[in-house]
Amino acid sequence: MPIHKTRTTATEMLPAVRAILFKARKKRGEYAFLTAHQILAVLREAKALIEERGRAGGGEGKTYGASSLLTRALRMLVKRQEVEVTFLDTRSLQIRVPAQDGLVNPAGTTLGLYRRKKT
Repeated sequence: MPIHKTRTTATEMLPAVRAILFKARKKRGEYAFLTAHQILAVLREAKALIEERGRAGGGEGKTYGASSLLTRALRMLVKRQEVEVTFLDTRSLQIRVPAQDGLVNPAGTTLGLYRRKKT
């Protein structure tokens, strides 16, 4: 019987997502907001996640792609009160994801913007 590799979980991605978000630029005491797509763009495991989960963005035929996995990890950090979230209207917005070699259209009509809470 073949051994199947389990899919990467949001919990497994928490340390990497936290590390990237907590290294975000800071200006006037405030941390910069990042999207799951921006985190995916600098994530060491980006290509492997895209191969496993599918390309990021709307219209890719995936309901739970690579950026969705990272969004789930980010929401866990919000729930733990380590991170805050606000939302951006995504109409007419495209995002460049280098690991995908191109622009993506965000799925849905809003996009989460996440940042480390002030300490």
